[in-house]
Amino acid sequence: MQGFVPEGRQANFAADRTKYPVNVVKEAVIKRGVLVVASSPTRFGLSLTVSKEDMDKAVDALDYALGELDRVAGSL
Repeated sequence: MQGFVPEGRQANFAADRTKYPVNVVKEAVIKRGVLVVASSPTRFGLSLTVSKEDMDKAVDALDYALGELDRVAGSL
């Protein structure tokens, strides 16, 4: 299985960290109005009283973000 970012990514992306997978996901979900802690793995911190609408929004944002990650990975 091939990773999204090739080996030696620190050297290859030193000038453009926006292409790191965690940064692609973080920026994409923020565009959809969802805030995440950008780490590896990315985590959603939801309250115990989260509504179905909020959960749907978070899942939709993650779906969008993974599509963006796939698009960026295809351009490497």
